[in-house]
Amino acid sequence: MSPIGLYEPGSSVLHRTPAGVKFVLLLAFAVLIFLLGSPVALGAVVAGVLLGYAVARIPPRRCWQVSRLLLPLLAVIFLLQWWTLGAQQAGVVTLRLLAAIAAANLFTLTTRVDDLVSAVERGCRRCGASGSARSGWACWWG
Repeated sequence: MSPIGLYEPGSSVLHRTPAGVKFVLLLAFAVLIFLLGSPVALGAVVAGVLLGYAVARIPPRRCWQVSRLLLPLLAVIFLLQWWTLGAQQAGVVTLRLLAAIAAANLFTLTTRVDDLVSAVERGCRRCGASGSARSGWACWWG
């Protein structure tokens, strides 16, 4: 594990996918899960994310590190949403959160911090911004 991130070394297709591509896909994924309103569809999306962990060969101990903190929080959120909005809406909210957090964690586990910073720098240069992301994100301000 890297001292700067949660990167889990590996050689899977998810590890080899360029950081910029994964980042854009993660953003698109976030939009998708907030457009879906069916618990069944969101359950399928969560299953797909969990399949991503298997494809990336993330060790169960790493999954447990996140799960032991995430599951009690999601249980509380589900119960509060159920109390205020009903069971179906509670399921939708909880599954959206689970999908988003699990996908973001998978991104973090399969992407080196340096690779992501380099991808952001390249993106800034393509947009015509000057500066370096490593020098205070100057590219965002010109």
